[in-house]
Amino acid sequence: MRSFCGFLGQAVGRSRQGLAAKLLLPALSLSLGVGLLLFLFFSEKFARQAEEDLRNRLDSFLSTQAAELEGPVWEFDQAAIDRLFRSYALMPDLQRVRLTDSQGATLALAGADPSPSDRTFAASRRLTRQAGSETYNLGRLEVVFNDSRIRQGLAASRKAELPAALGLAVLFAGVLVVTVHWHLGVPLRRLRESLERNAAAGLRSPLPWQSRDELGQVVDAYNAMLAEVNQYTGSLELANAELQAENLQRRLAETRLTLFKTMVEATDTAMVITDRELRVQETNAACLRLTGFAAEELAGRPVWETFLFPHDRDRMAAVQRCLEANAAWAGEWRGLTSQGARLPLRVTINALHFSGDAAAHHVLVFTDISEQKATQKLLKSLAYSDSLTGLPNRALFMDRLEREICIETRRGRGFALLFVDLDNFKWINDSMSHAVGDRVLAALAGRMRQCLRAEDTLARMGGDEFTVILRETGDAVVVERVVAALLARMAEPLEVDGATLEIGASIGAALYPNDGAASETLMKNADTAMYAAKAAGGSRLRFFEPAIAQKAQARLNLRNKLKRAIARREFVLHFQPIVAMATGAHVHYEALVRWNRPKALVQPAQFIEFAENEGLINHIGRQVFDMAFAQLRDWAGEGVPATMAVNVSRSQFLEEDFVEDLLARATRHGVAPSRMVLEITESLLITDSAAAKVVLARLIASGFRIAVDDFGVGYSSLSVLVEYPVQIVKLDKSLIRPLECDPRARAMVSGFIALFQSLGLEVVAEGVETAVQHEFLAAAGCNLGQGWLYGKPMPATPALAAASAMESRLVVSRLRDKDRPVAQ
Repeated sequence: MRSFCGFLGQAVGRSRQGLAAKLLLPALSLSLGVGLLLFLFFSEKFARQAEEDLRNRLDSFLSTQAAELEGPVWEFDQAAIDRLFRSYALMPDLQRVRLTDSQGATLALAGADPSPSDRTFAASRRLTRQAGSETYNLGRLEVVFNDSRIRQGLAASRKAELPAALGLAVLFAGVLVVTVHWHLGVPLRRLRESLERNAAAGLRSPLPWQSRDELGQVVDAYNAMLAEVNQYTGSLELANAELQAENLQRRLAETRLTLFKTMVEATDTAMVITDRELRVQETNAACLRLTGFAAEELAGRPVWETFLFPHDRDRMAAVQRCLEANAAWAGEWRGLTSQGARLPLRVTINALHFSGDAAAHHVLVFTDISEQKATQKLLKSLAYSDSLTGLPNRALFMDRLEREICIETRRGRGFALLFVDLDNFKWINDSMSHAVGDRVLAALAGRMRQCLRAEDTLARMGGDEFTVILRETGDAVVVERVVAALLARMAEPLEVDGATLEIGASIGAALYPNDGAASETLMKNADTAMYAAKAAGGSRLRFFEPAIAQKAQARLNLRNKLKRAIARREFVLHFQPIVAMATGAHVHYEALVRWNRPKALVQPAQFIEFAENEGLINHIGRQVFDMAFAQLRDWAGEGVPATMAVNVSRSQFLEEDFVEDLLARATRHGVAPSRMVLEITESLLITDSAAAKVVLARLIASGFRIAVDDFGVGYSSLSVLVEYPVQIVKLDKSLIRPLECDPRARAMVSGFIALFQSLGLEVVAEGVETAVQHEFLAAAGCNLGQGWLYGKPMPATPALAAASAMESRLVVSRLRDKDRPVAQ
């Protein structure tokens, strides 16, 4: 009913608009046309009148100015002509004025040529002069006027007149609109409003209307039709309400169903609906992606024949019993794809119940756990294998060792445990980079694997250490044969980055159960045997023996004592004089370290090499430099202008901050670097040549002096003395000892001294113990000498006292009778 009322109101409104248009549009069109014609007529009249005025002004201007210009032209007064033409340029209507002589040449010009779009009026007049009975042609004045000002005026007048014309048209149209509105619009509006009120309120009551015109007849027809409609509206509204409620419930159900279906299709978890016998009825997209089947291939087929691998019948029956008893099952199951590939699945099966009936359907939810399985495998591999070589790591090796002990405890056959350590592997890392070292480890691990059986275990314990379990191999002869093959294979040349490396290994062996019944004992004893093999020169096998364990314990005790000595600063310096061969005067001293233990003074030969092998020498070296700089400072305070020589180990020399640390210690003690001589071995320069050049250059630039110690032992390379910036060469005592009885030794030492001095080097002879040696070296021109002939190593105060006593000439006879001491 409401919609009908609204429709009728709109129809009435449209009819009102149509009637008004029929009356108003012709009247408005007529009035606007008349106004437009009047406006155009008067505009054209005013334009013709303005044009006529412009032509009159042009003729007047031409007449007056021609008369005025005749005199200046006759008299050739160009200034007067120019003045007049300047005044012409100020005239608004003037476009261009030109004055020419009788020959046509331009005398004056003002203005500019008009553009093609401009409308102009042109005129010209000839200038003449009456002189006597003769009339002379003076020239011609040409004038062009522009009607732009006229057009601007017309435009301005139209702008002012047009609103007036429009106002009259609007007034006329307003009168028409009011008339039509009052006699036709108001009644129609009243009818429309009545219909809209009924439509808005949903009323079906008749409309009150008094007039008997056409509108009144329309209202009567409407009221009659409304009475008939009211008879049927009630029942229709009730039925409509019931249908709307039912449709709303259906739409809500459809929306929920669509949402659930979209959710199931969008999830990454595979879902399948089956009947009671687990035959597939519905699948989602994730199931099809995971298995590779099409929906048609799965429909109606049992899951055991499609994407779930049919295990043994007992397990399948157990799943069915679980579903019947608990209506659910969950666990891992092996899946199948359409291509036959197998993949691990985590499967959950739940029964679906409707209205309390027995389960007629099941829903299977399953996911691919291949990544989880791979991650578990990777984590296990990372936890029990070495990432560089792929071998078992320490944790897995110890587990296998414990298992092997348990097995052999029952069998009693025994096995061998090998501890393998590569020889000089640290040199490869330091000199060729750790990346090269890693490749060497991987290559050697592959070689060792080739020499072992599949049932044996090879593991990397860390660094360059490997361990091997030789199963059921308790015979030492068999172990020696296996190890010989290992050593031979590992010793083969290895090409890495263009360099050929020959790498050996030290191997220690412990036999179960003779060398230990527990894993810790076997590992410790095999490790001890390996260190014994390394101490014996490397590249060999040593079986564990109790004596080796005792030596290892002694080494451990010595290491602990050295660490305590470093912490307690138990090291002291003794000083041996170095004298000038010609005069016997003491030039400087060599600082020699001693270990001042409570019961005895330990010589350096008993602990220096051990400290180098155990990585403790750098700590001792720093304490030695502190004591040496402190002693130089004290001597300087006492007025003793001595210099001091200190031995530097290879490890300390190659420390990254060695130069900075040395300079810091010298500065802290207030000692100039020039008072210190650093003694390094020739082997250090050759084995670490690149690093040595850099460090030596920085030391010399800082003021330190460099001496090559023990020349004549080892390489004895003369190129080292030329290539490296050293200042002092110390001849080893092995060259000095045979000088008394060996002419060849004398010739060689004399040649060395002459050669080194020709290179600008100072020569120091070590181990001078007899007057004969002294006399020969002095005669050969040797610069300095050191040895027990001049003084033993002593603490600082006795060393200075002995030096004072030796300042006079050497008493050769007393020195010859002196007992020859043991070498230092």
